[in-house]
Amino acid sequence: MGTLHPTEETEFTLWDVNETAAATGLAPRYVRKIIDERRLPVVKIGRYVRLRPADVREYIAASTLAPTTGGAR
Repeated sequence: MGTLHPTEETEFTLWDVNETAAATGLAPRYVRKIIDERRLPVVKIGRYVRLRPADVREYIAASTLAPTTGGAR
């Protein structure tokens, strides 16, 4: 069995709020806000709140708007 490189993801990889903020370029306060609004699923382990990278990517994909075509507004 090989050793995992710190940046490799497994099914058990979890990010805290600060890691999520750094990975997405969002402020930690905003990450906490969308967690509190239950717009982003979390894993609670005792008092610790963690996020799955796949859930974060899914949230970003769902929040992405397609470009519009057509005339002026």
